[in-house]
Amino acid sequence: MGRVRKQREISLSLLYIKYFLFLFAGVIAIGVLAMFLFTSLGNSGAIYYANYAENQANASFDKLSKADKVSEDMIPELSQYTIFTLDGLVKSGNIEPGGLRRAWDAVQGSTSDNKGNFYKVIPRDQEYCVLRYKIVPQYQSETLRKYLLPPQTLFAVSVITLVLFLVISTALHFGYVLKKKTRRTHIGSRSHTA
Repeated sequence: MGRVRKQREISLSLLYIKYFLFLFAGVIAIGVLAMFLFTSLGNSGAIYYANYAENQANASFDKLSKADKVSEDMIPELSQYTIFTLDGLVKSGNIEPGGLRRAWDAVQGSTSDNKGNFYKVIPRDQEYCVLRYKIVPQYQSETLRKYLLPPQTLFAVSVITLVLFLVISTALHFGYVLKKKTRRTHIGSRSHTA
């Protein structure tokens, strides 16, 4: 009787360890797969890495500072811009009216705002060109940027969903195996007492 109980305890302990290890390995595999997929999409150019817009803004500094006139087609991809006079009047640009105050704050020395925007100020002759961009991964496709969640959000939601699916399916399978095992050992201990 004591031996049967001890065997049952050992086999249940092994069962718990087995399922814990399976769950742990599954979570690690999902994380590695997500990282691999994200890196592959970044390397292929389907997703721009977080610093892409910042690098483009920095690369356009000389061109924009020396141009006779700044036009929208000169502005780097993923950036918006505004041209200010030296006293802060808006001359042109595509930053929405609600964001102009923050853009002018950038001229005064602020490099970011509380909405996750970053600013690059390009001094020009008798004016300032202010670029606004975000330091986040973004899709290369404008259509995907418009209709899908941002890449990092989409990946986070996908990983959480996969982990939840793994936990639920593992728990259900574990419950089924545990029920089967306890029923078997229950029948076995009854036949021993008989």
